[in-house]
Amino acid sequence: MAQETVSGVFSIAMRMSAPFIVVGLVFYFGLGLLNKLMPQMQIFFISAPVGIAIGILLLYALLIAIMNKYLAHFTEAIGKFTGVGQPAGGRRNVASAGGLITFNTSGHPVPFSRGGGFRGNNV
Repeated sequence: MAQETVSGVFSIAMRMSAPFIVVGLVFYFGLGLLNKLMPQMQIFFISAPVGIAIGILLLYALLIAIMNKYLAHFTEAIGKFTGVGQPAGGRRNVASAGGLITFNTSGHPVPFSRGGGFRGNNV
């Protein structure tokens, strides 16, 4: 059980950080190439604010999707230990910025559905 939990946490962490890792690698690869072409200019010093801005914009663009993924995994992981948060009727609910999103048994979202709440908390 512990090995499944740790591997699940590592898996979700890699999935959540993958866009940032890929964008960072491409960005710094391009900067390295530019630095080779223009060694007189301090490329990395000038591009530091641009790299920070790209990271913040990427976080802004992906925050809702990342949090939905995290909350779904968190609900499932907590449910394994406590039994609380297990879906009633084969559905699970995930809170999001737009309200409540319900997923059916095949994992597809059913937006604006108010049925099938958590056990003990019928929403």
